[in-house]
Amino acid sequence: MTLYFARAIGLVAGVVVPILAGAEPITFTPIATTSTPVPNGVGNFSSFKVQAPSSLVPPSLDGASVSFAGLDQAARGGVYRYDSGMVSMVANTSTSIPRSTATFDLLGFSVISGPSVAFRASGGAGTSAASGGIYLASAGFISPVADNNMLVPGTNSGVFDGYGDMSIDNTDVSFFGQYHINSVTHDGIYRYRNHSLSIIANENTAIPDGTGTFQSLNTNVNGANGYIAFWGKNQITGPGIYMADPSDNISVIANSNTTDPVGGGLLVGFSNISLSANDTAAAFIGTNAAGATSLFKRVDGVLHVVARTGQLAPGGGILRITDLELSLDDSHVAFLASVDPGLALFTDRRGELERVIGRGDLIGDKVIRDLVIGPDALSGTSIAFAAQFTDGTSGVFVANVPEPWLFNAGAIGLLLLLRRYRTYLDPL
Repeated sequence: MTLYFARAIGLVAGVVVPILAGAEPITFTPIATTSTPVPNGVGNFSSFKVQAPSSLVPPSLDGASVSFAGLDQAARGGVYRYDSGMVSMVANTSTSIPRSTATFDLLGFSVISGPSVAFRASGGAGTSAASGGIYLASAGFISPVADNNMLVPGTNSGVFDGYGDMSIDNTDVSFFGQYHINSVTHDGIYRYRNHSLSIIANENTAIPDGTGTFQSLNTNVNGANGYIAFWGKNQITGPGIYMADPSDNISVIANSNTTDPVGGGLLVGFSNISLSANDTAAAFIGTNAAGATSLFKRVDGVLHVVARTGQLAPGGGILRITDLELSLDDSHVAFLASVDPGLALFTDRRGELERVIGRGDLIGDKVIRDLVIGPDALSGTSIAFAAQFTDGTSGVFVANVPEPWLFNAGAIGLLLLLRRYRTYLDPL
């Protein structure tokens, strides 16, 4: 009996140790692939792009729901959403543009929050009905958030003619918008709330912890629960990352007065592409005075370095942090980074930095050639991404990163059970 128990303990230890070490594998769920029929479209999806020659469009994730762009077999585009195993259409090239007689021609990047999806699109090119902008699909209706027929808040004659990536929070949408008056470019950050458009920041807004007003706001924006992170600069203060609260009060996340917490002096440069925020936490890419580029996150007012160019990458190779997308949720990040040889997706969702997937890796029997994520890729323990394969097919997937503590708890319970069993057998 004692010998049998010792063998059992050895066997269990062999199973429990990798569980305690957090070895539960990351799994991948297909959301839509080139084998998936297109709702209200022709055949299966042909790609997940705005148009055939363009790049992959990153999907967005909110809980278990995903929004993404795709083309059907007739090269007609659309924006779609995935809920509970089902793909449905949000809008496509047969959808009428609000306040226009035209239909959409090109539909691209989208963001999702519960039942609502915001997306960029345009249509009617070359006609008097031409229109384009950011639109909100909610409660069965599509409404314009901002388009090129809409007067820019705070102006008498400006109309939007350029947009960055937007952020959605229930039915509130925030975005970077650009317009021109007498050939002069003007930038601004705007918020659509309760069917009304307002200014978060523009060239008349004072820079916090700096001198003067913003001169450039050419940036992607991202946030949640009313908080919005964005990039801005002027010639005196230089660039920085800023946060607007739900009342549009602006504070500094990091600027030229911010010290790199692991050395190298003050931060002198910031990416206007790679940033993500959740409540008051934010993640961004910055470069210090010594020339070192890092991915930073600020959580509870404290700045941390997540990854730095030149460090060893999990899974092998050397990391190079560039203007690639990143996503923050619940103080954790997922991000793309160049790693010799190729490109890979990483996360600190389980505490330690780990590689999720990258070029040359397999999903099923297909080899990844390229992949993209967006600023809303990470939600809870899941990461949404789009991938192109070497055989020309593509798809939208969710990586599932199990919580390590769930498996630790199971292992501890099993050990306690075995201890109890041993105590019962000892008198024999």
